[in-house]
Amino acid sequence: MDREMFMTLVWPTISKSIEDKGFEPSLISNETVENGAYILLSPGHAWPQSEKPFRNIVIGLLTRLHIPFEDRSDGLYTLIFIDFNKLRSQDIKND
Repeated sequence: MDREMFMTLVWPTISKSIEDKGFEPSLISNETVENGAYILLSPGHAWPQSEKPFRNIVIGLLTRLHIPFEDRSDGLYTLIFIDFNKLRSQDIKND
């Protein structure tokens, strides 16, 4: 799965599911983040204590959807990395 497929097919579903739980997710994906994207809590979110519940929701959702990820959270900020290369290799294994 490439960046475009993830952004148009997968991200809207993930984003909506997270929003339904009361959080505002942000996605960082550009040329700087080569073959991946970072999911993080929207910077404007007013509750610093909401990072852990947000992290748990994102990790639970990605696990249920079988989307490989790396938890790069540091205890203060939730930072979940989606590696498109791993997604691509998972697609190949599932074919």
